[in-house]
Amino acid sequence: MPIECDYNCKVPYCRNLRKHQNRQVCSRCKCDCDGNNIEVKLSRKRGKRKQQKPLGSRTAKKKARNLITEQNTEDASWLEDKVIRSLQRLVEAFGFSESTVRNLPSEYSRENDEEIKKNKPKLYSTMTQALLKVLNTSANILYPAAPAELLDDIGAKLVPERRNKTHEKIGKSFSNIIALLYEKLPKASIEKRVVRAVLVKCLTNKEIEELKRRGRLTLWGKAKQMGYNDFKTLNLGNLLQNANIKRQFIDEDVVEAMVRHILSEDNIGILSWGGKNVWLDHAESVELPNFIRRKSLGMGKVI
Repeated sequence: MPIECDYNCKVPYCRNLRKHQNRQVCSRCKCDCDGNNIEVKLSRKRGKRKQQKPLGSRTAKKKARNLITEQNTEDASWLEDKVIRSLQRLVEAFGFSESTVRNLPSEYSRENDEEIKKNKPKLYSTMTQALLKVLNTSANILYPAAPAELLDDIGAKLVPERRNKTHEKIGKSFSNIIALLYEKLPKASIEKRVVRAVLVKCLTNKEIEELKRRGRLTLWGKAKQMGYNDFKTLNLGNLLQNANIKRQFIDEDVVEAMVRHILSEDNIGILSWGGKNVWLDHAESVELPNFIRRKSLGMGKVI
């Protein structure tokens, strides 16, 4: 039975005879039982495909080595082209405007001048804006979903480090100045008490001990607690007052009443002649008149 074919395909007939009612039809132009469309099969060339001869072991290894070498060369050239090593590469990578490039400091100034911020503030501001654009662009590339969050985290990591160094420098100067004032001011003065209150409240125990160790501060006994008490008084808006210290072992009212009774007119009389000089201390004296007792068992005695 001849094979039914329209294009002289020279291919075997389809083996699915039941579908084609026991007819031998061309498997290329008359049948799609193999799952391929007839139009697609007709667009192919007729005849068998040439099978590629297997490579020998030496040829295969040489070809693999050449392929790896070519890939490494391409990767190296790509990296060399992509690494930013100069300002021109930075401009090309982030697309700075001509005005930005024109307003940047010179290469010599950027490499040698550490006072650009002070001497050339406008040029320094241009560098700041350029760096800000670099950070924004990089954040949008690395984390397109939330670049602002990434920038916030980077800022939080960079700022405290600089801030801590500045605070440490300022703290050392402040502690030295406050300790110097405390040592120089007069003892028990209001000014010294104010400085002591600020010292114990603002400085840590570690800093106070360090000043003591270096001989810059003497703060012993209850002085620290007194400093805290003075700070509380100042914090309430009150003024510090000098403490009146009195050391006595008798009642002044009792002594005064006794003296008044002894010197009353009923007990003594003042003579019109003579007197007595009584020294109160090495620089002060009082002249007292002569007294005579009015009440006595014997003759009156001049005192």
